[in-house]
Amino acid sequence: MSEAANVKSIDAVTRFKAAAIEFKELCRRSLDEADADVGRLQQWIVHEQPSHWRHQGRKASEKLAQAKSELHRAQLARPDQRPSTFTDEIRAVDKAKRQMAHVQECTRQTKRWSRLIEREVLLFKGQCQHLSSVLDGNLVKGIARLDTMVTALEQYVRTTTPRFQTHDTLDGKDELGTSLRRSPPGTPGTPESTESAESADPSHSQHDKKEPADESELG
Repeated sequence: MSEAANVKSIDAVTRFKAAAIEFKELCRRSLDEADADVGRLQQWIVHEQPSHWRHQGRKASEKLAQAKSELHRAQLARPDQRPSTFTDEIRAVDKAKRQMAHVQECTRQTKRWSRLIEREVLLFKGQCQHLSSVLDGNLVKGIARLDTMVTALEQYVRTTTPRFQTHDTLDGKDELGTSLRRSPPGTPGTPESTESAESADPSHSQHDKKEPADESELG
């Protein structure tokens, strides 16, 4: 048994379909933008950062070697001086060592995040794929069903135009107020009721059949 549809506004269904299409397009753009952002982040961590820190490692290694070489030359030039005399050279060596340690730590973190980003990207793409399937599957089917519904409702409205009756017509009267319904026999005021009344009245019938009086009686 089919259920009756309680549709009060075709425009409301049309607006809902338009909103569903706009929602689908918005979600699709958001998914594409998010996927692009994640791809750029993965490219930055997996490829750009290792190359950057390898380059920084070479520079730090060169600075450390240079600082050590300057300290060694200063000590050879003034072998009789106390260690405090070479404070600047020692500070340069310590700074180069700290820079080298920082580069090595960043290199280790980059390798760690490269492994983590691979796993996170897989999880992210899995969730996005589920939403994408809903957008391209269920939502598309729903929009198509709404479109079919609107077409059917518009066709129904065009083919079943209701006949509106005036209040007088519904009461059985035309525009001039004349009764459109035939009164049943015997209703007062109708020709049938008048004839019936005349035939049923004996006095009226005898009066019509009474003969003129004799002239002798009048004399």
